[in-house]
Amino acid sequence: CRACAAALRVERIVRPLGGEPPAGWAPLITGADVDRHRCTPSARIRLEVPGIHYKRPRDFAGPKLLVRKTGVGIKAAVDRSGALTTQVVFHLLPRPGAPSWLLDYLQGVLCSRVMMAWHLKRQGESEWRSHPYLSQRLLLSFPVPDPLAHPEAARAVAEALRLRRGEPRHDGPADRLLERRVLTLYGLGRPGLRWALRVLEDAQPLEPIRTLRLPSAAAVLGAS
Repeated sequence: CRACAAALRVERIVRPLGGEPPAGWAPLITGADVDRHRCTPSARIRLEVPGIHYKRPRDFAGPKLLVRKTGVGIKAAVDRSGALTTQVVFHLLPRPGAPSWLLDYLQGVLCSRVMMAWHLKRQGESEWRSHPYLSQRLLLSFPVPDPLAHPEAARAVAEALRLRRGEPRHDGPADRLLERRVLTLYGLGRPGLRWALRVLEDAQPLEPIRTLRLPSAAAVLGAS
């Protein structure tokens, strides 16, 4: 310390994930670890450090839907690892008695092209911004249909999401199936999908937008 000449011990309490986890450390999911339909811990954090306010361990124990606050577009995924998260990640927990498929349903709807298009038009995020931010108020304002009011369509979305979870591509068969079921949930058909694809096409080709572009509605709904 330049002021008092005392020797200070410096330690990094967040380190890259790798090897056997030492005692007193836990996996950590940062904002960069949350992508569309995918989240994987990349780091670990030391627990019980004086002066650090940790969230309650029980908040991380069960399945939770993670949504990244920063970055362009909507990036969300269900996490079942029990990893801790940083402040740039929202985590949504189901209430007691909620359907077992609720989080899968929410992930499927939030990550759909229709929702991305709505978000771009509503928030004007079709161009690059230095600090795009998804607030809690905005997240709760998203037009997500009540799953209990449409149980069959909602469960169909959740089932398609489970298939999508094992698919790495953003335009694979499971991704297109999920998109079709979200369209059915909203009561949208070919015109609705064409509108969403047109919004994505007109936006700047930023990575979260570019990867969702499709050549036509036929790629999802087939030829008519």
